[in-house]
Amino acid sequence: MSHPAPASAKPDITYETFSEIELRTADVIGAEYFRGKPNLILLSVDLGYEQTQMIVGKGLPDLYEPADIIGRQVIWMANLKPKKIMGGMSKGMIVAVGDNRVDGLVVPERRADPGARVQ
Repeated sequence: MSHPAPASAKPDITYETFSEIELRTADVIGAEYFRGKPNLILLSVDLGYEQTQMIVGKGLPDLYEPADIIGRQVIWMANLKPKKIMGGMSKGMIVAVGDNRVDGLVVPERRADPGARVQ
């Protein structure tokens, strides 16, 4: 059974464009509300070859308390250009499911070494 493309479907891209996205496994080693705001979480992750952080909003705080995320393994977009958010630097992005809010995290079926390439 096929479903029609959503109205917000993006245009097709080439394999070369897609191959520029660097997805890696990351272990969440820290999480806390960013500057005490319950709608933003500062995640610290271990990519095996470096530790970095990002600021997450858009529904993740509605699904998870910071303590519930620590120890989880997630898929991380490692080569996203850093962005300043409310005075803090966000240096990556976790892959999640949802349109305008986070409905869940995309996670490996089996635990992998931190920093393993996702293909």
